[in-house]
Amino acid sequence: MKRLPKTIFGLALGLMLVTSCATSPPVAEPEPKPAETEQAEVPADSKAPAAEADKPTAAEPDAAVEPESSEEMTTVSIYVMDDMCNELVSETVQVERDQALSQAVGKVLAEQDYNAFKISGYRVNIDPGSGIAVVDLRLAPESQRKFVSLSSCEQRSLFGSLEETLLQNPDWQVNSVKFTERGEEIVL
Repeated sequence: MKRLPKTIFGLALGLMLVTSCATSPPVAEPEPKPAETEQAEVPADSKAPAAEADKPTAAEPDAAVEPESSEEMTTVSIYVMDDMCNELVSETVQVERDQALSQAVGKVLAEQDYNAFKISGYRVNIDPGSGIAVVDLRLAPESQRKFVSLSSCEQRSLFGSLEETLLQNPDWQVNSVKFTERGEEIVL
């Protein structure tokens, strides 16, 4: 029985310590100060912005930029891989008539966006006698991947899109397409 008062006292003391530690001290919240703003002086002869916003102005073409005439542009079909990587889909694009083939190839390459794979340039040459187009691709120095590291879908998308674009535009008279990297044939 002598231990019971000491045990109760110990439990009461422990409970008091635990409850006193469990509460956090009050947090002082700073009062917001009024924001200091600088007022810019407006000249007396200027109009108020609200008055200008109510009156729309007519759009005028920039005289320095001449729009390209439709006679200089032509429509060509480029082919890109669908989202499921099942088939090539035709898209029509506008390109300059005198650079149609090169710009069409550039637009196909612009559609190719692969992780850590970057092409920095290309050349297209067509042998008029045989109808063979040679597409010489240049990998960017910072490209972490090579042509052989492309997945089968990426390969079909890149090479298939270029090949189909060149073969399906009859004005270019392309019968077959070869791919090179800096003059060396690309072997996958």
